[in-house]
Parts: sequence; C-alpha cells; structure tokens
Amino acid sequence: MKRESIALLIILFFLCPLCVKASTLKWDTLTNFLESRFPPTFKKMSQIKEKYKDRVVFRFKGKAPKRGTEYLVLSAEPNVPLYLQRPAGVIRVESIFGEEALAQVMAVLGQKIAVGDNIVVPSAPVIYLYTNIKDKDVFEPYQSLRDKLLEKNYEVVEIKGNKVIPATDRYGIVIRLEGGKNYLVCKVQSLYSKDTLFAQTIKYPQAIATEAPVGQNIILAARQPVVVPTAPTVPVTQAPPATTPQAGTFRQAQVPSSTVSDFKKAMASVEHNFYRVREDYKRFVICEVDGDRTPDFVFLNDRGIFRYTLHDNQLEYIDKYTFNNNDIVALHLHTMDLDGDGKDELIVTLAEKLIVLDKKDSRLVSLILTHEGTAYAPMANQLPYYLRVIQDRAGKKVLLAQRKGKYEPFDGDIYQLEWDSGAGSITAPVIYEPARDIYSVYQFNLVPDNPQHVIILEPNHYINGYFTPEERVDATSDTDFGPFKEFPYPIRLEKDEYRGGFDKKTFKFAFAPRRFELHLEYDAQSFLINKEREPQTLAGKIKTVIKQGKGKDSIAAVKWIGNQIPTTWESKRISKDLLDFSFLHQGTKDMLFVLVRDQKGYAVETIQ
Repeated sequence: MKRESIALLIILFFLCPLCVKASTLKWDTLTNFLESRFPPTFKKMSQIKEKYKDRVVFRFKGKAPKRGTEYLVLSAEPNVPLYLQRPAGVIRVESIFGEEALAQVMAVLGQKIAVGDNIVVPSAPVIYLYTNIKDKDVFEPYQSLRDKLLEKNYEVVEIKGNKVIPATDRYGIVIRLEGGKNYLVCKVQSLYSKDTLFAQTIKYPQAIATEAPVGQNIILAARQPVVVPTAPTVPVTQAPPATTPQAGTFRQAQVPSSTVSDFKKAMASVEHNFYRVREDYKRFVICEVDGDRTPDFVFLNDRGIFRYTLHDNQLEYIDKYTFNNNDIVALHLHTMDLDGDGKDELIVTLAEKLIVLDKKDSRLVSLILTHEGTAYAPMANQLPYYLRVIQDRAGKKVLLAQRKGKYEPFDGDIYQLEWDSGAGSITAPVIYEPARDIYSVYQFNLVPDNPQHVIILEPNHYINGYFTPEERVDATSDTDFGPFKEFPYPIRLEKDEYRGGFDKKTFKFAFAPRRFELHLEYDAQSFLINKEREPQTLAGKIKTVIKQGKGKDSIAAVKWIGNQIPTTWESKRISKDLLDFSFLHQGTKDMLFVLVRDQKGYAVETIQ
C-alpha cells in the first residue's frame, strides 16, 4: 500500500506540470508577432504620390512591401511633427510596379486622403478582442490572453457579440480566441480587409462551452454620433423648404441655411467638357480597367461594353466586349476591384427577354468582367442576380446581389458576394445584414455615422430615413426627385388583365432604377438624378417626349441632418435627359461627368 501511494505521488508530480501548461498559456508567440509587426512609434515609409478614386500610388526605397500589407495614412500639415499628424485612413498594398506600389483605401479615418499625405507603419494598434467562448471572464485562457495584452500596454476593447464599433481616429486589429472540440485557435486579423495576419492552434483537453461557431463573421458598425450642446441655434426644421442650394461644391454638404462659395471658385481647375458619342448608351462609369492608372470611360448598352479614354481633349475608343445576344437588356453598370489585383472589374446587370407561357418575361443573366492582357474575360456569368456596388459605413466597397421575383422586379434578401481567390470563383451568397428587410438592392444607402439608420428612395420618388430596428421613419425629404423610367424590361403578370372588350395585358414593364450613390469622400452625401423630364409610353413603346423649356434634369446630393434629409447640393439644371453620372478624381481635381440624351443623340459632359 505504501508503495502504491508513492507511485501515485510520482505520477501526479509528473502530470501536474502538464495540467498547468494546459490551463496557463503564456502567449509569447503572439506578443512577439505584435511587437515585430507594430513598432512602438510611427515609422514613415513614404508619401502618397498619386490618388485616383479609392486607390493610391507611393514610391518606396529598398525592399518592396508585401502584397496585402496595411499602412496608416497620416495628414501632412506643415510645421507639425509626424506623431501629431491626424489619421486620414488605412491602405492595403495591391501590387508593385518597379519602385512604386499601388494600394487600395480600406478605411477613411476622419478626413479625406490626399496627395502628399504620409504613409506610416501603424504603431500600438487598438486591439478588438473577440471570443466565441461562453462565460469568457472565468475561462482561464481568455483571462490570461487579455491580461498579457494589458501587461504589454495595448489598448484592449472586448467585443460583445460579433459587432465592432471601431475607433475613428486610430488603427485597429482583431484578435480572435475561439474554442472548438479539444482545441483553441488564436488569430490576428485585419479589422478592415479581414486578412489573417497570425494564427496559432493549441490543443485543449477540457470541454469548451461556446456560443457561436468558429470563424463567425465580425461586422463593422458605425459609432453613434455624440451630440454636444451648443449655443441656441435655428433648428434644421425651420430651414425654408424651398431653399435648394444651386451653388457650391459637391465635396462638402451644405446645410440649407448656410452659404457656400461658388462652384467655379471652389473647383477652379474645372472647365466645361462636352463629348458627343455615337452609340445609344444607357449607363457609364469612370474607372481603371487595365491597371495603367489612366481613367477609362466605360459605357453599357444592349449590345455590349465599350471603353474609351480621354486623349488630347478627345474621347478615344479603346475596345469593347460584345454580348452576341439580341434579347439582352442592359440594366446596370458598376465597378470595383473584386480580386485585389489593382484593376477594376466590371459588374454588369443584364436581363434576357423570354416568352413564358405565351407571355413576355425576362430573366437575369448578369456577369462580372475582368481585363486580361488585351481582352475581357468573364469572372462569372449567367448570374441570376441584380448586382450593385455600394460604399459601406467605413468607406469600403461591397458587392451586393438580389434575385428577381417571379411576377415582381425584386424578391427576397439582399446578399453580399465576394471573390474566393483560392477557388477562382464567387463565394456563396451571404445575407447582407445592414440591408435586411429592404425591398430593393438599388433603393438604399447606409448612413455612416449611425449603424441603425438607412436612407431609402421610395417608390413615390421622395427619400425617407429609417430607424431600422423598428422600421420607423425618423427623417424625411421635401423633394420629389421624379420618376426615372428610362430603361424598361418585361415581367409577366400572374393574372392577365383585360381592358374592355378583348384587349388582354399579359406583362408589364419594370424600369431599372437610377444610380443612387453614397460618397464618404464628399462629406458622406448621397448623389442621384433629380428627374423632371419624364419619358412616356406611347402605342406600347417606350419613347422619350422632349419638352422644350418645360423640364430640366440635374444631379442632387442629400444627407441626413436632424430629422430632415435636405438637398445639400444641386448641379446646374439642364434641358437634356440625364441618364447616368460618374466622378473623376485626379490628384486634387474632382469632376462630375454625366451621360445625357438630347435631340441630336447622346453625349458625355461635365456638369457644374
């Protein structure tokens, strides 16, 4: 018996250290990584040499930065030391060209990124600590991880649930400690791109109670605005409803009662440009298709995609992609760098006309095009979705999708699509939570400073602001932006309609909605076409009636202010049909181009 007791003590002596190691983790590998990745003070790498839309170019000396590396952008105010410069944003390296790097803007932090701004290695990031483990405060590995980070003087923000409200003035990362069956996994991820920067898997012999699966998506939410009491002022609701700003710059929202300098004075480099085009184009965007940093003017019609460039103040044709299907109806055109290669992909929404049970109908056959070498190649085609690219509340581009209804234009949830570089295909659609319960993928924009607010362009052509948890209208506009009935496509009726006698109607026309874009770089305003010149249906065909002197179209900007959504900027009104618009950003110069139709045909021009 004595020998058995001694043997048991010996076994316990050797087992106890193993028990301690299982329950007490030092996390040295993790903290060593953090210290090597993020220096104690900012390390300047370069300055922004060029900027175009959400991409920047900078030069580097010595070793080239790795693709996927993130840098912090600081302002470049004169006579201010680097450590006191204001954060402007976060960029991610996409590709290297000789001694220059091309990077994408992943987040805007407080102010617009500009040419000349400093590019630095971020230091001492805010750490957003996430876990899927129940009762985390009594779970020893979580406690030891949190204590280790605090011991190293990191600012630690513990996440409740799966939503992060990031600081708007500092760089941040996510550290995830997640439990599975007999293991723990610790990862460091980018807060902005969700790239995995570090991973460590640890065997854990005890059962782990969890409240979410490993790998749950973390959602970025906007910080609630802080209302600071000020001296008594005239409430926004007292601003005269008829006051619509027609001067000023689109770069900054104008409160209806304030005064903004003249557009020409603010944009001294802008002159009126007018380019007649031969084709009957329906949509257009200014983007960068082939990665040469030269703006491309890309047009869409029912026959295909057509690309032009500006050269010697002329719009010169480059190339095209033909649909080779006479039943195609072009609906929408958007762009974004979907695969992170430094080039814009073309996000094209198409419908194909059909006859179903002797009724005119249509189905969605959308596609995503990339430019490879000297030709276009489909990354995805025959997609049964309406496609749209939006800016989220952090300024990141997001690809959204929604299905067509059987008898109505839109049906069901709005999804987010991403590119899986490993599989070389589009990922399975995931419900886009910020747009849950919204009817149409094209009718809304997010409100950057409030995660529970969205603005919606209603079927009656007014804009309302909604408090989404209760689907309650909290703000309204007093502007009727007019019906946009330019691009029809057929949808069959569930039941035939009879209009006296034997005149039977078996289908109806739906109309592709107008462009409705949020631009954080322009003071978080949303832009759309203010439509006064209405197309009319004559003899069963969609024709445009040009009303000389009776209607003028314009581009308008709106923003949620107080309990109103006023028109914060409006372009010059013109006696032409506005079909689409796009912004051109080159250095410090910003221009707004519009696609128009007049009595002579189609054209692209700048508008003031």
